[in-house]
Amino acid sequence: LTYTFDYTNGGNGFDASMFEVTDFVYSSKNVHNNVSATGTAGILNNAESNFNVSFSYVGTITPRDLNITANSSNVVYDGTTHTLNGATADNLVSGDTLATTTQVSGINAGTYDYILNADRITITDADGNSMLGNYNIIGFTAGALKVAARPVEVIYITSAPYNYNKLDQSGTVAAYYIDVNGAKVEVSLDWNGKTFTLPGIYTVNAVNTDANYIFVNPSITLTM
Repeated sequence: LTYTFDYTNGGNGFDASMFEVTDFVYSSKNVHNNVSATGTAGILNNAESNFNVSFSYVGTITPRDLNITANSSNVVYDGTTHTLNGATADNLVSGDTLATTTQVSGINAGTYDYILNADRITITDADGNSMLGNYNIIGFTAGALKVAARPVEVIYITSAPYNYNKLDQSGTVAAYYIDVNGAKVEVSLDWNGKTFTLPGIYTVNAVNTDANYIFVNPSITLTM
């Protein structure tokens, strides 16, 4: 805000404490130096009788700091490709919209880091005009697409009850599960280095060779 004045009835000086400005509005919303503006100036302390004052309004619009956070997503493996995109910002002006064309995709169980590319960030107003130059992006936070292993039940096939007969009866035990496509997947069994020959209690473990699945019942107990 700048002002000029001339003396009408004399006076001892003029300073900013003698007036106030209300309804201050810039002529542009974009970042710029020396932006013209309008406002209403009021003279305080009965100074009107001493001065004729005219006002002109000029200001500076500085960029708005912005932190951008990539979206995250958690899904369960289903054999299809999952895609993650999008981001949010902590300090956008109402009416402005942030978008990004950066994305990450994954099929198998695991974590896929979603790191934003600054060159693929856009910010537009309600009319579709680019507002990117009005912001100072001070930080990016990465997101992640997390594909969790699908829980499945192991189906154990046995010939219980078992009685001692001097033979290794481990060949009578089998296991499988049903995958996301409805197919039967046979599972190997781990007898912990033992043969199923002598009377006793045996813990048999299903061997999972596919990281896209997790067994909800990974072992079975058999008694001879």
